[in-house]
Amino acid sequence: MNFTEIPFQNIVRFGQQTMLDRPLFSTSWILGRFCNYKCSYCWPYARSDVQDYQSLDVYKHTIDEIKRQARNNGFTEFHWSFSGGEPTAYKQLLDLTKHLESDKECPYQSIHMTTNLSPGSKWWKNWADITSPLQRRSITASFHNEFAKEQEFGDKCLQLMYNSVQVTINQVMVPEKFYETLERCERFRKRGINVTLKPQSDETASSVVQGYTPNMIKIMHDDFERF
Repeated sequence: MNFTEIPFQNIVRFGQQTMLDRPLFSTSWILGRFCNYKCSYCWPYARSDVQDYQSLDVYKHTIDEIKRQARNNGFTEFHWSFSGGEPTAYKQLLDLTKHLESDKECPYQSIHMTTNLSPGSKWWKNWADITSPLQRRSITASFHNEFAKEQEFGDKCLQLMYNSVQVTINQVMVPEKFYETLERCERFRKRGINVTLKPQSDETASSVVQGYTPNMIKIMHDDFERF
């Protein structure tokens, strides 16, 4: 596309459709870079061994301030997306989530989280119960075979789905384990869990690693039809 040919003088509004069509303010929040996993293919800057979270009061104040400024600009609905690192490693995450629900003036709130799903099923039951008053809940569950167990991971996905949480498994397709990983994704799919296939990026996350065959690339390109 030649961007010089875009008729900017004819553009009335530009932005995310959900924010243009409704008064929805969307916040994408990296709570910290700490992660309890240390995957061989993870980007070095995307994780840390040091717990770098802020205090609960700081996070609560941040939520309140985001809402205050957003409401001053005409937004009345809110979407929250939490990621890391690993957000569930923050020990006060459930308390922080409760703070979202405590806002009784908000007509609509949704929550999304990208997580390795490492907490146990009891923790996820608590999370599902706490977030149940919110209008929409979704999880991107990143499966990492170096640490997670397939059966247990799938069980927790289904547990969340049975509690009306939208779940998608995100699977990094490491080239040397591509077809082994693809078979696992097929097993997840047969259990009724949505799966997306993600190519492995280099350590700077600026390009895809070498090693993919044309057939592998086609499978990832067509994954929305397969899964």
